[in-house]
Amino acid sequence: MDDINSYTLSDPEQKLFRKLKKLRSTESKKRGGIAPYRIVGDPVLKRLARHRPADIQHFKNINGVNRKQCKDFGKMFTLEITTFCKSSTLDMNVGIVIASKKGKIK
Repeated sequence: MDDINSYTLSDPEQKLFRKLKKLRSTESKKRGGIAPYRIVGDPVLKRLARHRPADIQHFKNINGVNRKQCKDFGKMFTLEITTFCKSSTLDMNVGIVIASKKGKIK
């Protein structure tokens, strides 16, 4: 099991994490004010900032992302990640291996 809470995000990863958090907050308001963590929790946002999945195929392999989250929010998050990474010249799909149906990266 990964211990994302003990991982220190780099400065660019922190910046992306904050952007993803803001995006999640905006989306929660659009959905009638549901709690932001019900979209995805902070540990998932940290994994997204660390691994930077560029597409749905990679997004769905992030630990903590379920099928519904992938369907409902995958494009939104991967678009934000791709835009950020291109403007910041950061690599995407870092450490992500396309896993089997049961396997996810941690």
